[in-house]
Amino acid sequence: MDSSRILFCDYDGEFEFADKLTRVGYLVDQIRPEALRSVTVGEHAVFILSFVEEESCKKALRVCEKLKEAELNTPLVLVYRSGQDPSFLNHQSEKKAADAYLLNPVSEAPLLDSLAERIGLPPARFLAKEKKILIERDEESEEKIKALEEELHRLRGEATSLDKALEAQRNFYKPRLKALLEGQKAEKQTEAEKMQVRLSELEAKLMDREARLKELEQSRKSSQMKIEKLMAAHQQAQASLRQFYQNKIKLLSKN
Repeated sequence: MDSSRILFCDYDGEFEFADKLTRVGYLVDQIRPEALRSVTVGEHAVFILSFVEEESCKKALRVCEKLKEAELNTPLVLVYRSGQDPSFLNHQSEKKAADAYLLNPVSEAPLLDSLAERIGLPPARFLAKEKKILIERDEESEEKIKALEEELHRLRGEATSLDKALEAQRNFYKPRLKALLEGQKAEKQTEAEKMQVRLSELEAKLMDREARLKELEQSRKSSQMKIEKLMAAHQQAQASLRQFYQNKIKLLSKN
């Protein structure tokens, strides 16, 4: 049996975290629950049952009890990714309980900790590869954030220039039209009508400007949301990396 080989059974077909376990060096066999009967006992260092739905949780707990009843020596880890069912954690006190219960993990770090505790860490070369991947992702996120911030700056400048230009035109035409309408003679009426047309055109431009400003504001909000999401993902990746290597150091110091 390979000490880094894992059976990852996902009841909902999402296989979240499975690819990350592979990247850090574990050998991961991904299956659906209907394939459990064909698994050969002794080929894997640990079994992982992962699920999202409450009904899937109940099925996984029943499978857990059957495996323990059959005196399975392989460690069994249950991962409830969006759980609210209290029976999940209460199951830890049962005689046929699993070896570990992970509820609502926001990253792969708790699962990696659980695996490291039971079957050890993968080879160092794979850890270095994972670190390189995380660093590259951080750099990519920083570049995207910088590009979005530059786009926001450009949009703000464009909106300000448009606002000033149209406001200047309004200030130029409106007083002249008012003077013509109030104090000019009848023969000047044609000029007043022309000014009225110009003012109407200006009002139309102002309406276009307001529509454009709304578009710019929507673009700004969209860019801001993208920045916030990227920063959140960036911070989460950094936190996961820190936590993972802190745990690695603790394990190495114990050994």
